[in-house]
Amino acid sequence: MASMTTTTNTNTKKQIMFAILPPVDCWQPFVDLKSNHFSAKLKQKGKSPFPHITLVQTTSNSLPLESILPPLISSLTATLATANLMPLTYSTTQMACFHHGKRTTIYVKDPSSTVLNSLNKIKQIVSSAVNLAVNQKKGKPGKQSKKKQHFVPHIAIANVQQNVANTLCQQYSATWSNPTWVCNHVYVLVTDPSGPWNIHAAIPLHNSNLIPNPYVNTLTRLDHQLQQHAEKVATLSLTMETTTAPTSTTTPTSTTTTQNTQLDTKSKQ
Repeated sequence: MASMTTTTNTNTKKQIMFAILPPVDCWQPFVDLKSNHFSAKLKQKGKSPFPHITLVQTTSNSLPLESILPPLISSLTATLATANLMPLTYSTTQMACFHHGKRTTIYVKDPSSTVLNSLNKIKQIVSSAVNLAVNQKKGKPGKQSKKKQHFVPHIAIANVQQNVANTLCQQYSATWSNPTWVCNHVYVLVTDPSGPWNIHAAIPLHNSNLIPNPYVNTLTRLDHQLQQHAEKVATLSLTMETTTAPTSTTTPTSTTTTQNTQLDTKSKQ
């Protein structure tokens, strides 16, 4: 089941994002580059750069999150569990530019058609569920938009002037480390107009029972993520030591064997 947090403030308009996030140990190269171009206005609002593939983003407006997110997350959990999705490895091997007006977005992506098709399927499932949930809560018929959108799953690195984009893209490509990870969850993020994104829930893909990494109920700031990751690893290690401690037997001549269990602290399986 998806992990969920409780949102208490229902009077503020909140933004909701459904996204794919890499595990914490992959964040550093993304944050390093994104920090070079991160908007001063977003910094003033308490936002921080973090890597993500946006699937759907919407605003709660006058609708309280308590009436939208729990049934939506429950529905998506059931749908994704039966969607015949295979474990998806995402490798950011291609850096490219998207020109729009006088600006250019530099981004990284996995060029594999298999990955593209899988993420498009996930996006369609999430988009349909969000459209139905929001429309129904507003008292409107649950219907989907017939307009097909061109979706290229990517992680944005920078939004820059077009005349410097190609030079920066070549410069960044030369040292890019191609972070790669297995996508195990669709993350639900929530934010106020001011303040960082909070990871509200993690919906498993392909029936994954792995602990979400990054973790639910954490902020999308690298320093906070690294702290939470260290604490979680320490807690899990202590738990494993406790559960694998030697146990005695009732037979005097028997020996006790300690089971050694390996803890995989990364989400890349």
